[in-house]
Amino acid sequence: MRTTILTLVLCLAQVADAQPSAVTPRGYLATSDMVVVAFSTDAELGASSALVIRRPTSPSNVVLLRRDAQPEHLAIAMAAVIQARRERGDILSREERARIGPGFVRSSPPSRRAMAAATRDLALLRRAPTLTVPGLGDAQALIVNARVQLEKH
Repeated sequence: MRTTILTLVLCLAQVADAQPSAVTPRGYLATSDMVVVAFSTDAELGASSALVIRRPTSPSNVVLLRRDAQPEHLAIAMAAVIQARRERGDILSREERARIGPGFVRSSPPSRRAMAAATRDLALLRRAPTLTVPGLGDAQALIVNARVQLEKH
């Protein structure tokens, strides 16, 4: 448990200072592959179940969730991050936000693999310590790998 918390703290510190191709404690992982997933206040989310934030500063990919979030909310938010990366790339000139409402319907439900990952990550998030996340302040947070093969143009 201490090793996991220390790794998380080191990763969050590295996200704050990282360059586009950082080396994390677990090996090579571009900062664009890192998604900070954190619980947020109801006031910040409004009626949304989740908020996806992509920005030019680090951490560049953030998913904020309500404390009562379900795995499906996280799976949909992670799919939104991956889709945005595929469509618009990883270098952003301005902040982008996408709200995922409670009644959000996708054309296809999240895959079993995506749901399993979201269930695991949400359970880890519920046990994660409160940390200072750059640009967010203090929050229960963890870093999720969203490595994606970007289409070549």
